Amino acid sequence: MYRIRNTACSLCSLFVLFSSCSDNKPAFAGREEQTPRPVYTMEVPSPQSYRPLSFSGISKPLNEIVLSFRVSGKLTELPIKLGMQLEAGALIGQLDTSDYKLDVQKSKVVLEQAKSQLETAKANYERTRLLYEAADVSQSLLEQQLATYTTAKAQLENAKTALQASERQLSYCTLTAPVSGVITMVFVTNFQAIPAGQPIAKMESGNNLMMEIGLPEALIGDIHLNDTASVVFDAFHTKTYSAVVSQIGITISPASTYPVELTVTDQDENLRPGMSGEATLRFKQHSSTITIPLSAIVSTVDGKHFVWIYREKTHDVTQRFVEMGPAVKEGVEIKSGLNPGETIVFKGVNYLREGMKVNKINE
Repeated sequence: MYRIRNTACSLCSLFVLFSSCSDNKPAFAGREEQTPRPVYTMEVPSPQSYRPLSFSGISKPLNEIVLSFRVSGKLTELPIKLGMQLEAGALIGQLDTSDYKLDVQKSKVVLEQAKSQLETAKANYERTRLLYEAADVSQSLLEQQLATYTTAKAQLENAKTALQASERQLSYCTLTAPVSGVITMVFVTNFQAIPAGQPIAKMESGNNLMMEIGLPEALIGDIHLNDTASVVFDAFHTKTYSAVVSQIGITISPASTYPVELTVTDQDENLRPGMSGEATLRFKQHSSTITIPLSAIVSTVDGKHFVWIYREKTHDVTQRFVEMGPAVKEGVEIKSGLNPGETIVFKGVNYLREGMKVNKINE
Protein backbone atom coordinates (compact mmCIF):
# COMPACT_ATOMS: atom_id res chain seq x y z
CA MET A 1 0.00 0.00 0.00
CA TYR A 2 2.82 2.32 0.81
CA ARG A 3 4.55 1.44 -2.42
CA ILE A 4 1.43 2.20 -4.49
CA ARG A 5 1.01 5.59 -2.85
CA ASN A 6 4.65 6.52 -3.59
CA THR A 7 4.24 5.46 -7.18
CA ALA A 8 1.14 7.65 -7.56
CA CYS A 9 2.96 10.61 -6.08
CA SER A 10 5.83 10.12 -8.47
CA LEU A 11 3.49 10.04 -11.44
CA CYS A 12 1.81 13.22 -10.23
CA SER A 13 5.16 14.92 -9.92
CA LEU A 14 6.14 13.92 -13.46
CA PHE A 15 2.82 15.21 -14.79
CA VAL A 16 3.32 18.56 -13.08
CA LEU A 17 6.87 18.82 -14.43
CA PHE A 18 5.75 17.94 -17.94
CA SER A 19 2.93 20.44 -17.79
CA SER A 20 5.32 23.12 -16.61
CA CYS A 21 7.72 22.44 -19.47
CA SER A 22 4.87 22.43 -21.98
CA ASP A 23 3.68 25.82 -20.73
CA ASN A 24 7.16 27.35 -20.99
CA LYS A 25 7.85 26.27 -24.58
CA PRO A 26 5.48 28.72 -26.32
CA ALA A 27 6.81 31.57 -24.22
CA PHE A 28 10.38 30.75 -25.30
CA ALA A 29 9.33 30.42 -28.92
CA GLY A 30 7.56 33.75 -28.71
CA ARG A 31 10.68 35.48 -27.47
CA GLU A 32 12.67 33.93 -30.36
CA GLU A 33 10.00 35.09 -32.82
CA GLN A 34 10.18 38.65 -31.54
CA THR A 35 13.96 38.96 -32.01
CA PRO A 36 14.46 41.20 -35.12
CA ARG A 37 16.57 39.61 -37.82
CA PRO A 38 19.44 41.81 -39.12
CA VAL A 39 19.23 42.59 -42.84
CA TYR A 40 21.07 44.89 -45.21
CA THR A 41 18.88 47.50 -46.84
CA MET A 42 19.21 50.19 -49.46
CA GLU A 43 17.12 53.00 -50.84
CA VAL A 44 15.73 52.44 -54.32
CA PRO A 45 17.66 54.86 -56.58
CA SER A 46 16.11 57.24 -59.03
CA PRO A 47 15.81 56.05 -62.64
CA GLN A 48 19.05 56.35 -64.57
CA SER A 49 18.99 58.42 -67.75
CA TYR A 50 22.33 56.91 -68.78
CA ARG A 51 23.26 53.24 -68.92
CA PRO A 52 26.89 52.13 -68.59
CA LEU A 53 28.01 49.37 -70.94
CA SER A 54 31.41 47.68 -71.01
CA PHE A 55 33.42 46.35 -73.95
CA SER A 56 36.61 44.31 -74.11
CA GLY A 57 39.65 45.79 -75.82
CA ILE A 58 43.42 45.73 -76.24
CA SER A 59 45.77 48.60 -75.46
CA LYS A 60 47.86 50.03 -78.27
CA PRO A 61 50.45 52.79 -78.45
CA LEU A 62 48.94 56.16 -79.26
CA ASN A 63 51.84 57.02 -81.62
CA GLU A 64 53.19 53.96 -83.41
CA ILE A 65 55.60 54.37 -86.31
CA VAL A 66 56.71 51.68 -88.77
CA LEU A 67 60.18 52.56 -90.06
CA SER A 68 61.32 51.62 -93.57
CA PHE A 69 63.77 52.73 -96.27
CA ARG A 70 62.44 54.59 -99.29
CA VAL A 71 65.06 52.95 -101.51
CA SER A 72 66.38 49.41 -101.83
CA GLY A 73 69.87 48.25 -100.94
CA LYS A 74 72.04 46.16 -98.66
CA LEU A 75 72.12 46.95 -94.95
CA THR A 76 75.58 47.92 -93.71
CA GLU A 77 74.61 49.28 -90.28
CA LEU A 78 71.78 48.32 -87.89
CA PRO A 79 72.60 49.71 -84.43
CA ILE A 80 69.10 49.43 -82.95
CA LYS A 81 67.90 46.81 -80.49
CA LEU A 82 64.56 45.89 -78.99
CA GLY A 83 63.60 48.28 -76.19
CA MET A 84 66.25 50.86 -77.10
CA GLN A 85 65.39 54.46 -76.25
CA LEU A 86 66.17 56.83 -79.12
CA GLU A 87 66.26 60.57 -79.57
CA ALA A 88 64.92 62.19 -82.71
CA GLY A 89 67.52 61.93 -85.48
CA ALA A 90 69.25 58.82 -84.05
CA LEU A 91 70.47 56.31 -86.63
CA ILE A 92 68.10 53.41 -87.32
CA GLY A 93 69.91 51.79 -90.23
CA GLN A 94 72.30 52.48 -93.11
CA LEU A 95 72.26 51.06 -96.63
CA ASP A 96 75.26 50.61 -98.93
CA THR A 97 75.64 53.95 -100.75
CA SER A 98 78.07 52.93 -103.52
CA ASP A 99 75.58 52.81 -106.39
CA TYR A 100 73.76 55.93 -105.22
CA LYS A 101 76.99 57.94 -104.97
CA LEU A 102 77.83 56.85 -108.51
CA ASP A 103 74.43 58.13 -109.69
CA VAL A 104 75.14 61.47 -108.05
CA GLN A 105 78.48 61.73 -109.83
CA LYS A 106 76.84 60.94 -113.17
CA SER A 107 74.20 63.57 -112.55
CA LYS A 108 76.88 66.14 -111.78
CA VAL A 109 78.66 65.34 -115.07
CA VAL A 110 75.41 65.73 -116.99
CA LEU A 111 74.79 69.04 -115.26
CA GLU A 112 78.20 70.39 -116.23
CA GLN A 113 77.60 69.33 -119.82
CA ALA A 114 74.23 71.07 -119.82
CA LYS A 115 75.81 74.26 -118.50
CA SER A 116 78.48 74.17 -121.26
CA GLN A 117 75.86 73.53 -123.94
CA LEU A 118 73.78 76.42 -122.64
CA GLU A 119 76.73 78.80 -122.77
CA THR A 120 77.48 77.77 -126.36
CA ALA A 121 73.85 78.04 -127.44
CA LYS A 122 73.52 81.45 -125.79
CA ALA A 123 76.67 82.76 -127.51
CA ASN A 124 75.49 81.46 -130.92
CA TYR A 125 72.10 83.04 -130.47
CA GLU A 126 73.54 86.45 -129.46
CA ARG A 127 75.92 86.45 -132.42
CA THR A 128 73.16 85.46 -134.84
CA ARG A 129 70.86 88.14 -133.45
CA LEU A 130 73.47 90.85 -134.09
CA LEU A 131 74.01 89.58 -137.64
CA TYR A 132 70.27 89.51 -138.22
CA GLU A 133 69.97 93.10 -137.07
CA ALA A 134 72.71 93.98 -139.60
CA ALA A 135 70.75 92.08 -142.25
CA ASP A 136 73.59 89.61 -142.77
CA VAL A 137 71.60 86.42 -141.88
CA SER A 138 68.05 85.26 -142.48
CA GLN A 139 65.23 85.23 -139.93
CA SER A 140 64.97 81.44 -140.14
CA LEU A 141 68.57 81.07 -138.94
CA LEU A 142 67.85 83.40 -136.03
CA GLU A 143 64.81 81.35 -135.08
CA GLN A 144 66.84 78.16 -135.28
CA GLN A 145 69.50 79.52 -132.91
CA LEU A 146 66.77 80.73 -130.53
CA ALA A 147 65.22 77.25 -130.46
CA THR A 148 68.63 75.70 -129.72
CA TYR A 149 69.19 78.20 -126.91
CA THR A 150 65.73 77.50 -125.43
CA THR A 151 66.32 73.75 -125.56
CA ALA A 152 69.69 74.15 -123.80
CA LYS A 153 68.05 76.07 -120.96
CA ALA A 154 65.44 73.31 -120.52
CA GLN A 155 68.15 70.64 -120.52
CA LEU A 156 70.02 72.53 -117.82
CA GLU A 157 66.90 72.60 -115.61
CA ASN A 158 66.38 68.88 -116.20
CA ALA A 159 69.99 68.18 -115.24
CA LYS A 160 69.56 70.16 -112.02
CA THR A 161 66.37 68.22 -111.18
CA ALA A 162 68.10 64.90 -111.91
CA LEU A 163 70.99 65.82 -109.61
CA GLN A 164 68.59 66.75 -106.81
CA ALA A 165 66.74 63.45 -107.26
CA SER A 166 69.93 61.39 -107.12
CA GLU A 167 71.08 63.27 -104.03
CA ARG A 168 67.73 62.56 -102.38
CA GLN A 169 68.06 58.89 -103.25
CA LEU A 170 71.49 58.92 -101.62
CA SER A 171 70.08 60.55 -98.49
CA TYR A 172 67.37 57.88 -98.31
CA CYS A 173 70.09 55.32 -97.67
CA THR A 174 70.28 56.65 -94.11
CA LEU A 175 67.24 55.93 -91.92
CA THR A 176 66.86 57.99 -88.74
CA ALA A 177 64.28 58.22 -85.97
CA PRO A 178 61.66 60.85 -86.88
CA VAL A 179 60.80 61.46 -83.21
CA SER A 180 62.05 60.42 -79.80
CA GLY A 181 60.75 57.06 -78.69
CA VAL A 182 61.46 53.41 -77.99
CA ILE A 183 62.06 50.54 -80.41
CA THR A 184 59.34 47.92 -79.94
CA MET A 185 60.11 45.58 -82.84
CA VAL A 186 63.04 44.88 -85.20
CA PHE A 187 62.15 42.97 -88.36
CA VAL A 188 65.52 42.57 -90.15
CA THR A 189 69.16 41.69 -89.53
CA ASN A 190 72.28 43.52 -90.63
CA PHE A 191 73.80 42.87 -94.11
CA GLN A 192 70.39 41.84 -95.40
CA ALA A 193 69.17 42.99 -98.84
CA ILE A 194 66.25 45.32 -98.22
CA PRO A 195 63.63 46.27 -100.83
CA ALA A 196 62.14 49.74 -100.69
CA GLY A 197 59.25 49.99 -98.26
CA GLN A 198 60.02 46.83 -96.28
CA PRO A 199 59.47 47.43 -92.53
CA ILE A 200 62.78 47.64 -90.70
CA ALA A 201 61.56 48.37 -87.19
CA LYS A 202 58.64 49.70 -85.19
CA MET A 203 58.87 52.42 -82.58
CA GLU A 204 56.49 54.14 -80.19
CA SER A 205 56.58 57.74 -79.07
CA GLY A 206 54.84 59.46 -76.19
CA ASN A 207 53.59 58.07 -72.90
CA ASN A 208 49.89 57.74 -73.67
CA LEU A 209 48.15 54.58 -74.74
CA MET A 210 44.92 53.95 -76.57
CA MET A 211 42.43 51.13 -76.38
CA GLU A 212 40.53 49.84 -79.38
CA ILE A 213 37.06 48.40 -78.80
CA GLY A 214 34.23 47.31 -81.08
CA LEU A 215 30.70 48.70 -80.83
CA PRO A 216 27.61 47.13 -82.42
CA GLU A 217 25.59 48.96 -85.02
CA ALA A 218 22.81 49.74 -82.52
CA LEU A 219 25.17 51.77 -80.31
CA ILE A 220 27.66 53.39 -82.68
CA GLY A 221 25.38 56.36 -83.29
CA ASP A 222 25.10 57.11 -79.56
CA ILE A 223 28.74 58.04 -78.96
CA HIS A 224 30.67 61.10 -80.03
CA LEU A 225 34.25 62.31 -80.13
CA ASN A 226 35.57 63.40 -76.70
CA ASP A 227 32.94 61.38 -74.82
CA THR A 228 34.43 60.23 -71.51
CA ALA A 229 35.05 56.59 -70.63
CA SER A 230 36.73 54.52 -67.93
CA VAL A 231 39.21 51.73 -68.57
CA VAL A 232 40.25 48.83 -66.34
CA PHE A 233 43.13 46.58 -67.39
CA ASP A 234 43.16 42.93 -66.38
CA ALA A 235 46.69 43.26 -65.01
CA PHE A 236 45.64 46.15 -62.74
CA HIS A 237 41.98 45.33 -62.10
CA THR A 238 41.79 47.43 -58.94
CA LYS A 239 42.65 50.68 -60.73
CA THR A 240 40.44 52.65 -63.10
CA TYR A 241 41.93 54.89 -65.80
CA SER A 242 40.21 57.84 -67.45
CA ALA A 243 39.86 57.90 -71.23
CA VAL A 244 38.15 59.84 -74.03
CA VAL A 245 36.78 58.78 -77.39
CA SER A 246 39.39 59.88 -79.95
CA GLN A 247 38.31 58.08 -83.14
CA ILE A 248 35.09 56.47 -84.36
CA GLY A 249 35.26 54.07 -87.29
CA ILE A 250 32.93 54.40 -90.26
CA THR A 251 33.48 50.92 -91.73
CA ILE A 252 32.22 47.78 -90.04
CA SER A 253 34.82 45.15 -89.13
CA PRO A 254 34.71 41.40 -89.89
CA ALA A 255 33.37 40.95 -86.34
CA SER A 256 30.29 43.03 -87.32
CA THR A 257 31.31 45.88 -85.01
CA TYR A 258 32.58 49.39 -85.60
CA PRO A 259 36.09 50.15 -84.30
CA VAL A 260 36.30 52.88 -81.67
CA GLU A 261 39.58 54.20 -80.27
CA LEU A 262 39.86 55.55 -76.73
CA THR A 263 42.84 57.63 -75.63
CA VAL A 264 43.87 56.80 -72.06
CA THR A 265 44.51 60.20 -70.48
CA ASP A 266 46.01 58.87 -67.24
CA GLN A 267 49.72 58.11 -67.59
CA ASP A 268 51.21 55.07 -65.89
CA GLU A 269 54.65 53.67 -66.62
CA ASN A 270 53.36 50.18 -65.75
CA LEU A 271 50.95 50.14 -68.68
CA ARG A 272 52.13 48.42 -71.84
CA PRO A 273 50.75 47.97 -75.36
CA GLY A 274 48.94 44.68 -75.84
CA MET A 275 47.30 44.61 -72.40
CA SER A 276 43.73 43.36 -72.37
CA GLY A 277 41.07 45.20 -70.45
CA GLU A 278 37.55 46.56 -70.38
CA ALA A 279 36.28 50.00 -71.30
CA THR A 280 33.01 51.37 -69.94
CA LEU A 281 31.00 54.06 -71.72
CA ARG A 282 27.70 55.67 -70.79
CA PHE A 283 24.82 55.47 -73.26
CA LYS A 284 21.70 57.59 -73.02
CA GLN A 285 18.58 55.55 -72.34
CA HIS A 286 15.44 56.24 -74.28
CA SER A 287 13.32 55.21 -71.25
CA SER A 288 14.63 55.65 -67.72
CA THR A 289 14.60 52.52 -65.54
CA ILE A 290 15.41 51.65 -61.94
CA THR A 291 18.40 49.41 -61.33
CA ILE A 292 18.87 47.36 -58.14
CA PRO A 293 21.30 44.59 -57.08
CA LEU A 294 20.40 41.14 -58.33
CA SER A 295 20.75 39.85 -54.76
CA ALA A 296 17.58 41.76 -53.84
CA ILE A 297 15.45 39.61 -56.16
CA VAL A 298 13.63 36.50 -54.90
CA SER A 299 12.22 34.12 -57.51
CA THR A 300 9.21 31.88 -57.01
CA VAL A 301 8.67 28.40 -58.40
CA ASP A 302 6.17 29.73 -60.94
CA GLY A 303 8.72 32.14 -62.42
CA LYS A 304 7.62 35.32 -60.69
CA HIS A 305 9.96 37.73 -58.90
CA PHE A 306 9.57 39.85 -55.80
CA VAL A 307 11.54 41.99 -53.37
CA TRP A 308 11.21 42.63 -49.65
CA ILE A 309 10.08 46.17 -48.83
CA TYR A 310 11.19 47.49 -45.46
CA ARG A 311 8.47 49.39 -43.58
CA GLU A 312 9.96 52.06 -41.36
CA LYS A 313 6.94 52.52 -39.09
CA THR A 314 6.56 48.87 -38.13
CA HIS A 315 10.20 47.79 -38.63
CA ASP A 316 9.14 44.76 -40.64
CA VAL A 317 9.15 43.60 -44.26
CA THR A 318 6.46 42.98 -46.82
CA GLN A 319 6.56 41.21 -50.15
CA ARG A 320 6.28 43.18 -53.41
CA PHE A 321 6.19 41.56 -56.84
CA VAL A 322 8.18 43.34 -59.57
CA GLU A 323 8.70 43.09 -63.31
CA MET A 324 12.32 42.50 -64.17
CA GLY A 325 14.18 43.92 -67.15
CA PRO A 326 17.56 42.91 -68.57
CA ALA A 327 20.59 42.30 -66.38
CA VAL A 328 23.22 45.05 -66.47
CA LYS A 329 26.64 45.51 -64.91
CA GLU A 330 25.17 47.19 -61.80
CA GLY A 331 22.51 44.52 -61.26
CA VAL A 332 19.10 44.19 -62.88
CA GLU A 333 16.67 46.71 -64.32
CA ILE A 334 13.17 46.93 -62.83
CA LYS A 335 10.41 47.82 -65.27
CA SER A 336 7.62 48.13 -62.69
CA GLY A 337 6.79 47.48 -59.05
CA LEU A 338 9.25 49.81 -57.32
CA ASN A 339 9.35 53.52 -56.64
CA PRO A 340 12.43 55.68 -56.02
CA GLY A 341 13.01 56.31 -52.32
CA GLU A 342 11.54 53.02 -51.08
CA THR A 343 13.75 50.83 -48.91
CA ILE A 344 14.43 47.26 -49.98
CA VAL A 345 16.42 44.37 -48.53
CA PHE A 346 19.32 43.22 -50.70
CA LYS A 347 21.13 40.81 -48.34
CA GLY A 348 19.47 38.06 -46.32
CA VAL A 349 16.31 37.95 -48.47
CA ASN A 350 15.99 34.15 -48.38
CA TYR A 351 15.45 34.05 -44.59
CA LEU A 352 12.51 36.48 -44.47
CA ARG A 353 8.76 36.02 -44.41
CA GLU A 354 5.80 38.34 -44.61
CA GLY A 355 5.55 40.72 -41.64
CA MET A 356 8.81 39.57 -40.08
CA LYS A 357 10.49 42.05 -37.76
CA VAL A 358 13.97 43.01 -38.92
CA ASN A 359 16.88 45.14 -37.79
CA LYS A 360 17.85 47.42 -40.66
CA ILE A 361 21.53 47.74 -41.52
CA ASN A 362 22.35 50.35 -44.11
CA GLU A 363 25.23 49.82 -46.55
